[in-house]
Amino acid sequence: NTLKGNFDADGAVVAHPAIDTLKVVEDGVIVGTQDAYTIKTDGGNTLTVIENLVPSFPVVDGMRVRVNYTIEKQTANGFEVRLNAIEKILSKDPVYSTKLTPEELTALGNDPIDVEDAWFGGNYLNVNFFVFRFDPSLAHFINLLVDEQNSTADNVVVILKHNAYGDPATSLAFGRVSFDISGLVPAGQKSVKITLKWTNYNNVERSDSGIFTLDDPAASTTLTGAKDEQSTGAALG
Repeated sequence: NTLKGNFDADGAVVAHPAIDTLKVVEDGVIVGTQDAYTIKTDGGNTLTVIENLVPSFPVVDGMRVRVNYTIEKQTANGFEVRLNAIEKILSKDPVYSTKLTPEELTALGNDPIDVEDAWFGGNYLNVNFFVFRFDPSLAHFINLLVDEQNSTADNVVVILKHNAYGDPATSLAFGRVSFDISGLVPAGQKSVKITLKWTNYNNVERSDSGIFTLDDPAASTTLTGAKDEQSTGAALG
């Protein structure tokens, strides 16, 4: 099935962990297997783990992670590190409006969602969001829909979609998700404008935008583009 993954079942709706801020905390991707892996950070460094304080944490190649590490030694392409903590980040591919059946489009939902902040990093569009919910055992559905009808070669429009499956909106819940948007850059280009849209709990369509560049280790911490009139610097809905 084209659509898969629940944001709470996959670990996105959790309180932001109180990771030791005296150590380096960074997002990245696992390269390798459980027996031997490195971490390619969004900053472009390769972390070689020489001491692992969480050896039982299960990893797979390509897993999106947030790591807490201590630098032990600099290398030619990064650092040798002590890995203090690691957590999985929910990561998904965007879905395309022209490739979905009417039933799959409906399954994406039209429930409100609010974006706390969004930024590019590691070829991902990273989003901190919040929703309201009631039943913690009921998995909601979060996706990024590429609006092909309103996209151009210079501006790709994407919509953050939420299906609450009828869960009453009573309690605030935060989440984090990363979408691999490397495939949204047209062939022959290195960068493209990305416009992110969502509908908030006041039933108002919001938007934020910025220039996404492939394999850019110096990506901005926010979209930093043209925001809609109501947006703040944090893109808070």
